[in-house]
Amino acid sequence: MKRIIALTFAIACLFSMNAQAQDIITKRNGNSVRAKVIEVTETSVKYVLFDETDGPIYTEGKDNISSITYRSGRTETFVRSASYADAYYGHDGRVVPEGIMPGMKYKEYAKLYDPRDYVKRVDDRYSPVWGGVGSLLIPGLGQMINGQVGRGFAFLGASVGSKIIYTIGAVNGEDGVGVILALVGAAGMLTADIWAIVDGVRVAKIKNLYTRDTIGMSSVDVKMEPYFAMTAPYQNNQVPVAGMKFSVSF
Repeated sequence: MKRIIALTFAIACLFSMNAQAQDIITKRNGNSVRAKVIEVTETSVKYVLFDETDGPIYTEGKDNISSITYRSGRTETFVRSASYADAYYGHDGRVVPEGIMPGMKYKEYAKLYDPRDYVKRVDDRYSPVWGGVGSLLIPGLGQMINGQVGRGFAFLGASVGSKIIYTIGAVNGEDGVGVILALVGAAGMLTADIWAIVDGVRVAKIKNLYTRDTIGMSSVDVKMEPYFAMTAPYQNNQVPVAGMKFSVSF
């Protein structure tokens, strides 16, 4: 019995020493690596895998590592460099979607963002609350409030069109076709109204995320478009003036 206890104790000590003889590298994505750290430079960490000490030497950027717990028990924590944060992370710590640049249209960048990543900030330019409340009062109004006028009119048109179909069906309610039209119109109204509310909130969140990620990015927008105005005086009267307008926005 004493031999069994002694053997168990020896095995436990062996495992304990084995566990303490390794370094634990914790990456920012949550993964941990059992390793033997060889060198920590200003920008990177060099190591070999704990189970493959004779294997290849790996190099990992310090910006990808959150901490290292050494075999002695000491823990070293790393902070991302400013250049890395500026290049890959938005002002709220999110990863900036690839391909984002100033001057993009909403339909171009909307598919690159997940509104669930949105966290409210006091300096947000667009309001998710008014996006929802506006479209609750008038379908599409929330989109218009948040700068998507064309999108707002699309929801308004869908809601009005559904109401017209419902009205036509209700007037001819005794007819079988009238009943079908009334049901289709009612379903269309319900769908358009609810969708407009949800989309009004979504538009504001996505536009806020896009605005944060493009702060500080340089952009030059050159436009040339027709110009028409009643501004040129001629014998105390105004005459129409037509031409081309050239504008440059920075």
